[in-house]
Amino acid sequence: KPIVYAAAFATGHRLTPATVVPDVPRTFQTDKGPWTPRNDDGTSHTQVTLIKALERSLNVATTNLVDLVGPQEIARAAERFGLGRFKPVMSIGLGSNESTLLDLTRAFAVFGDRGLLVRASPIRAVLDRADAIHEVRSGSQPDTKGQSEAEPERALDSQADHQFAAHTRILRRDHPRPLGAAPRTYRIL
Repeated sequence: KPIVYAAAFATGHRLTPATVVPDVPRTFQTDKGPWTPRNDDGTSHTQVTLIKALERSLNVATTNLVDLVGPQEIARAAERFGLGRFKPVMSIGLGSNESTLLDLTRAFAVFGDRGLLVRASPIRAVLDRADAIHEVRSGSQPDTKGQSEAEPERALDSQADHQFAAHTRILRRDHPRPLGAAPRTYRIL
């Protein structure tokens, strides 16, 4: 859902974290028939701010935001965030498309990297049976073909910085109601 909200803030709709959207269930016509999203806790709200909708992970408000911005715009944002080509369907904001764990990790890292998408490699080093290092990967060293890894790309438009800051404050550890647990650091040997 954070990518949906980031995409919405970056559009020309002049949306802010304080923008209100309806959180009342409604039915959408899809290729597979009518679909009515519901919030996980069964509640609904006449209106809710975007920041509260994200903070509470409200499915109905998120789907209404997708409807406002357009599923095609959300699909384009998902591609900018490194998630590949998503189907532009109304349920796009609720995780109806597939991604790998590496792609999701890289996409969510954009929020901590000030809007930049850093291409990741799951391989950090190549060792033989005697633990001799044959190749070490880093962002600036050439790969085995002599080509440098891609430079970071802007996934979130820099004009959306003030909305981006408010958007990501609820993902931080010091927010009164953080999403998820604090990250842990591990050393890879």
